[in-house]
Amino acid sequence: MRLDEAGNVRPMTAPYWLSPYAVGCGLLALSTCAYLAAVYLVVETDGALREDFRLRAIVSGTTAAGLALLVLLFAWREADWFFRQLVSPRSWPVLAAGLACFAASAWAVLGRRYRLSRVFAAGEIVLLLLGWGLAHQPYLVYPDITLQRAAAPAPTIAFMLATLPLGALLLIPSLWLLFHVFKVTRGSDGSSMQKCGNRAI
Repeated sequence: MRLDEAGNVRPMTAPYWLSPYAVGCGLLALSTCAYLAAVYLVVETDGALREDFRLRAIVSGTTAAGLALLVLLFAWREADWFFRQLVSPRSWPVLAAGLACFAASAWAVLGRRYRLSRVFAAGEIVLLLLGWGLAHQPYLVYPDITLQRAAAPAPTIAFMLATLPLGALLLIPSLWLLFHVFKVTRGSDGSSMQKCGNRAI
């Protein structure tokens, strides 16, 4: 989207959304999510199902790596400002660390070090998103909307910061209960068992 001189939002035409760069970014996001899901699920399963998720992690990870190179090439051709920001000294160290985590996660999956692969995969995503955000500074939507311009009024921000601890007190126990419930499996006799890693206790 773009903003006109009056500050009104003007949608971009279809060719912008269907450009190689835009489509590549969408496919990269999809394959990255597929890789992250497969790496997480390979820890939670065993037997043939674990091997299936391991294969999915290998395929989606290889696809994500190939798409990342394509998107970088498309950014160089279609999003010159973003590409220059991406390879700047401010962003590149963070992205390099993210790529190192990706390589370590792939190594762990191939070597069947599943819990280690999950740690590296989570670190990879956090670092790549951080690098992407640094590359966009100071814009939220280049070249029209800066982060400062898009920010909410100061009283709204203050209210959100003040209520954040209360929200965390409600949300964190709820998330713990959710994960606890979904870790419970049923035995062959119908009794409830707590699944811990790959063993039922």
